[in-house]
Amino acid sequence: MKKLKFLISTLLVLLLMLFTACEPGVNTLKLSGNTKETQKSYPGYEPTSTQILPLTEFTDDSKINVFVSLEDNFASALKAPAVFRFELYNRLPRSADPKGARVNIWPDINLTDVKNNNEHWKDFLRAYEFNINFQPDKDRHYILQVTAFCEGGKRLTAEYVLK
Repeated sequence: MKKLKFLISTLLVLLLMLFTACEPGVNTLKLSGNTKETQKSYPGYEPTSTQILPLTEFTDDSKINVFVSLEDNFASALKAPAVFRFELYNRLPRSADPKGARVNIWPDINLTDVKNNNEHWKDFLRAYEFNINFQPDKDRHYILQVTAFCEGGKRLTAEYVLK
């Protein structure tokens, strides 16, 4: 009888060890490239906001040199495919809504292609650089608005006052 109890106890312990053995973790991710599945695996690392950097200015050759950064949930600048739209408005001083009439809208700049994206990306700034044509009037202030259309239908907008 003692042998039977010992045998049953040993068998139960072995079965318990077998069913509680280590298994691979649930969150094992396979990085196979830039696919939509990979992007869904990292929801915090997609653009959630955009900024026009203070380096943005009018240049001497009738252009606006614009620096735009896309940021993720952790406020880190990142490189991502997007379509950028630039609009320029008159600035109305001492107004509840300082954005006046639209002065100009430029054709959309498509950076969903790797080659185009790399041409505008400045890695040392972690931002995109654009040179758009515009001849400003003297003593006028403007509001530059950029809208980034990102994958998944997200629209990210930022504004910056140009003097």
